[in-house]
Amino acid sequence: MLYLLVAILIIAVSMALVAKFMMWLVDKTTAITLTQRFQDAEYILTYHQAPSHWSKPRSPFVRFMQGANMGNFMVRLRHALAGEVGTSQSQQRLLTRLDDLIDFFESCPFFEDEGSRDLMLDQLWDERDQWEEQGEQRLEESNL
Repeated sequence: MLYLLVAILIIAVSMALVAKFMMWLVDKTTAITLTQRFQDAEYILTYHQAPSHWSKPRSPFVRFMQGANMGNFMVRLRHALAGEVGTSQSQQRLLTRLDDLIDFFESCPFFEDEGSRDLMLDQLWDERDQWEEQGEQRLEESNL
């Protein structure tokens, strides 16, 4: 009987420690992801270019963990099916990352008010338009 009580106690303590560790891990991952997204937006709006770590493609696991969704998939598919001239693969990757960042801020609850969110989204959309124009200009220059 004593061994059974000790075993139950050990299992209960182990499960409590595992649960506490999992809560800490989720909290830490969330904090890192949120901080990175806000830092990326600040960098883009300050320097008008992509952060250096965006030049490398993300793994599917990282995309999943960061909550990247397929919100702009239909738009990209429509452009591809219409046969419109696209940008280079690296330019498209940067635009996709910026689209993911915009999608995140459209639903992010961590703003003081809607005015702040709208201001940031407007600036990010303007930046996206500039990046897209720059990509088209580079394509036209390379075709000459």
